[in-house]
Amino acid sequence: MKKLEKGILAAFLTLTAASQSHADMAADAPATADQGLQEIVVTAQRRSESIEKTPLAISAVTGEALANEGVMNLQDAISLMPSVQIQASNLGTGFYIRGIGSRIPGVFGDGSGSPVSTYSDGIFQSRSEITNLMFLDVDRIEVLRGPQGTLYGRNNNAGAVNILSNDPVLGTDSATVTLQYGNYSEQHAEAAGNIAVSDTVAIRAAFGSERHTGYLTNGLDDADTQSGRVKVLIQPSEALRILLVGDYTHNGGLGVGNVDIPTSGRSSPWVAPGYAALDFPPGSGNYVCGASGTGPCTPMQDTKNYDFHAQVDWNLGWGIASFLPAYQNYHSQYQQVFSALYEDNSTPLRQNSEELRLSSEADSAVKWVGGLFYLRDDGSGLYDHNFSFDTTIQNSVDINETMAIFGQATVPVTDRFRLTGGLRYTRDYFKTVQVTTGVSEDAASDFYKLTYKGGAEFDLTSDSLLYGEVSNGFRQGGVGQSANTGTIYSFGPETILAYELGSKNKFMDGKLLFNADVYWYQYKGYQLDVNFYPDPASEVYETKTSNLPGITKVGGAELEGAWLATPADRIDFTTTYEYTRFADASVALGSVATDLTDLGGRELPRAPKWAGTLGYGHTWDFTKGSVTGHVDGQYSSNYVVDLLYFTYSNPALFRQSGYELYNANVTWTAQNGHWSAGLYGRNLSNRAVLQQANPAGPVAVVGVIGDPRTYGIRLTGNFK
Repeated sequence: MKKLEKGILAAFLTLTAASQSHADMAADAPATADQGLQEIVVTAQRRSESIEKTPLAISAVTGEALANEGVMNLQDAISLMPSVQIQASNLGTGFYIRGIGSRIPGVFGDGSGSPVSTYSDGIFQSRSEITNLMFLDVDRIEVLRGPQGTLYGRNNNAGAVNILSNDPVLGTDSATVTLQYGNYSEQHAEAAGNIAVSDTVAIRAAFGSERHTGYLTNGLDDADTQSGRVKVLIQPSEALRILLVGDYTHNGGLGVGNVDIPTSGRSSPWVAPGYAALDFPPGSGNYVCGASGTGPCTPMQDTKNYDFHAQVDWNLGWGIASFLPAYQNYHSQYQQVFSALYEDNSTPLRQNSEELRLSSEADSAVKWVGGLFYLRDDGSGLYDHNFSFDTTIQNSVDINETMAIFGQATVPVTDRFRLTGGLRYTRDYFKTVQVTTGVSEDAASDFYKLTYKGGAEFDLTSDSLLYGEVSNGFRQGGVGQSANTGTIYSFGPETILAYELGSKNKFMDGKLLFNADVYWYQYKGYQLDVNFYPDPASEVYETKTSNLPGITKVGGAELEGAWLATPADRIDFTTTYEYTRFADASVALGSVATDLTDLGGRELPRAPKWAGTLGYGHTWDFTKGSVTGHVDGQYSSNYVVDLLYFTYSNPALFRQSGYELYNANVTWTAQNGHWSAGLYGRNLSNRAVLQQANPAGPVAVVGVIGDPRTYGIRLTGNFK
């Protein structure tokens, strides 16, 4: 282990030393706007700054770039970022960063939530299903890798995903309309308009619709979404800025579906079983739907989300006060045929949060921010009827509260050397009362945690930044429920101690960006999500979360960069190496609860050892416009998809083999910028990638797979 850590560090220092020598040679030739790569401005540290000056492992992509690529959802938007894995399921999309994520993203009273938190315009999103519903009129997406326990708080052990939409602009009238058509009867429409009401008031409204037929032969994996957003900006003076926002989204269709695993031997991986009738256990003839005396097998989903929030920024002369109140009303109802089960589910959520921040002004020598945060999730009223197990869960109380006080400051020691320190004190509380098939259970608990961050950054040159930090974080504990008995069980918090060292560099007058990062994590109380069969004579399996004893370790290295080889040619690249090992502990993963599996020395799920991306773009200029073409490829080595790999009768069904994915697009843009038209193709090799594996009885395995080959045409008009 020590040799591995030293090897990673030595490789990083070698890269940094090479970067230093090249940077010194280019230091006398400053970059200009028309020569170098355009840098994205991010707000990950609660202030606007260039991504190349942000001492964090962070990647970002603009909404304009995503539109050119035909990207319509958050999963595709971040899929090419370093160390990011996507896991789609019937319970919503989950994210894994550096091998850390959650198979059970906070359902049925489980208060822990995902260790990758998602924020829409700075507002925390509790439910994983909501993340794609916010993908409208996007300005940029930011992905922060590593624990964010100071500024973002609990449940950020793996990182954070920030979705930022376009704000209104004073003094400007403009509109953008995009129409997209593709295979699977895809119809995507999006329109946004900016209206200058007066010198101090502007309104921006955006509306979108997305439809396509199912990617699976049984009609599932379809889309039927409508969304809208209105933003009102009021700026009566330079010192006061008020932003009011209202969102609405509806998501219908049939929902996410399963295919039988393995997918080999079929004409298409996306051939899925029909659901005219469903028996459980599979093949037993005990029908739960679709047969005489039972209801129809009718998959459906109907999700509605209302969101209202505001941001008030007031420049006090010595600092900026910001207030972010938010209220959200969410309701999801579905009937699903999933993992050989059939269930009827209704999930409500009422969420309100408030954040009050004080921060330094942009030109302050000492950069500081501090504040208070409050969040309340009320999921009371959940109802779930599982026809296969003939169980009913009713959640009469489900309250989750978080309160925190935090502060962080960066202090210059010299004109090139800065120190950063941050603290956050968090109190989490949850309470749940559940009734399962007549059995009432309740649980409540408090968790308190002080998290910290200590870091240093040094300007090797004006274009090279070296940074390092030590930080910790925690993921709150929660409760789960036995599928057999309805008994509620509890599990404790998960904590992380993280070390990170990184370097960000601009070479060749800003035409080459090269960033490197190494990290090492130590987890205590790692929250392990597992499935097992407590009764070998029963088809009913348990899904359980528990704390793993000992120290679980994660480490790796990341390279990310871009090269403007000529004014018309750009190359983007990433490479990641990851090492993960469970603590030396045994857990129940076998056919009976007493069957223990030793996890010591085994790799974590969804953590490929090697991964990388390579993209190339070229622009051809003509008299009346320009044409830009772009191709990219993604590689991943093999990895475990689910822990059942260790004990199931056919472990290969729970492992994804190495794969490559390819995308391409070409866009024509008029010289005046008012019109553009493009063609796009995604997953051109039509490769099926396993995203989640589930047991369907003790032998059969079903799974969720990624999207097939999609392609289409996109038309955009910009009016001013």
